[in-house]
Amino acid sequence: MRRHLIEFGKFQVTYDSAGFPVVDTQGQPIKEFVIVKRLYANANDVFGEEKYMAKQQYNSEIVKFTTQYISGLTPDLILRFKNQYYEMVGNPDNVKYLNRELKIEAKRVII
Repeated sequence: MRRHLIEFGKFQVTYDSAGFPVVDTQGQPIKEFVIVKRLYANANDVFGEEKYMAKQQYNSEIVKFTTQYISGLTPDLILRFKNQYYEMVGNPDNVKYLNRELKIEAKRVII
């Protein structure tokens, strides 16, 4: 049973009613997270030997998500899980090519 809501999306610049980008006090455009897809998934931290085998740094947070199969998920999408953002490490894995389940490995990013 999948119990965690994860959201896939991209950051896009926001525009005002006149069509100009909205900027912050330093003149930088404000970006908002635009949701493309929402799914429920299982989430597990990668630790120990698995992390070593993945040749990841020990100080990075890696999470493995297992969810139902859905097409159109690409590594350029950002995951949001518990108000933290993750980027995919490689392509989502279609388990045994049965189009039933996806395994997604993602690392936490600071945005």
